[in-house]
Amino acid sequence: MSPVVGARAAALSLVVAVAACADPPPSTDEPATAAMVDAIMAPAFGRDALGDPARCVGGVAVVVTPTGALVRGYGATVAGGAAAPDAATLFQIGSISKVITGLALARQVDAGALTATTPALAIGGADLRAAMPGATFTLADLVSHHAGFPTMPANLIDRDGDGVRDPAADPLSPARGYARADLLRAVAALPLAGAAPYAYSNLGLGLLGLVLQDHLALPDNHALLTTTLAPLAPTATWGTVAAIPANARDRVAQGYALGGGARITGGLAEMGVLAGAGEVTTTGADMALLLAALTGQATTPLAPAVELALTPIATGGQPDVELGYAIEIRREAGGTRYTKGGATPSYTAYLSFHRAPPVGALVLTSCGGFDAARALALALDDGLVTAAAP
Repeated sequence: MSPVVGARAAALSLVVAVAACADPPPSTDEPATAAMVDAIMAPAFGRDALGDPARCVGGVAVVVTPTGALVRGYGATVAGGAAAPDAATLFQIGSISKVITGLALARQVDAGALTATTPALAIGGADLRAAMPGATFTLADLVSHHAGFPTMPANLIDRDGDGVRDPAADPLSPARGYARADLLRAVAALPLAGAAPYAYSNLGLGLLGLVLQDHLALPDNHALLTTTLAPLAPTATWGTVAAIPANARDRVAQGYALGGGARITGGLAEMGVLAGAGEVTTTGADMALLLAALTGQATTPLAPAVELALTPIATGGQPDVELGYAIEIRREAGGTRYTKGGATPSYTAYLSFHRAPPVGALVLTSCGGFDAARALALALDDGLVTAAAP
């Protein structure tokens, strides 16, 4: 790493203490960890990256080690800008939202209010049961993508059913305004029954969030998220875009979508009633809290739910992948790795962590379709595992 890059990375860094409800790890001040993170992250970002799809305008790395947590920012919050992202900058995490929805289910199972084998529609509204009268898939089937749902509802961009794309459909937020009535029409047309082969489904995980909201008498996904993550006391995490207060919106990193080989200005995507599948907006500081809980570094009341969520309950889409509660479980030579990726048209994120050793990384970026986020998070996690080795 050059002196210029190293100096800039140091200037952009922000170390944060993970302040959860009970005995969180302290902030780490190990220079070796910071240097490793800089060496991996800095080359992928830059203020001149707007026209280069291989790079991204801005990003944040969140890492948790046995000595604490570290959040470091790279690039800029807007192309050509002077301000760098930091631990308080807001990013969408896309399908990593599913991990939180999975934890919401795990908390209910841990409390004895539900079981993984509870028929999912038994806890949903009567309108959902009427739309899917023959369906018997369970909550475990939904959270593990084995309930037989397609990736997205067929009427996502043709909600009036006339066979023509709706004029108001936004390619950068196609599910905006997707209502419960839209969902009912979509699922009524599906040949649903019980457990089905693995098929990754935003629709299915969005439905899981909705039936949990029905079960708990909660108004929306933000309320479900708030209830689920309460033991971590996050300060800037929202389950819906609408819930983000006006005084926080200036902290959102400008998102960019890939179009015509270049980055174009995007924004926060909305998913309507399917928000539990991918609408969460958050900060590196708050994700350090979650990552500390997932790795076991922080002792919180979420611990039993985390243990459930990380227990394999189904096969994944690849021979070497099992599924917990919306988390991918990979058995590797170096140990068991847990992963989840997330993307909206304008943001990409990737989560990779271990329990033994208890380390992990989350990369948040302001560019949709930024495939490098996965490689960056895996490399960070690998580096942390190596550093933790005796």
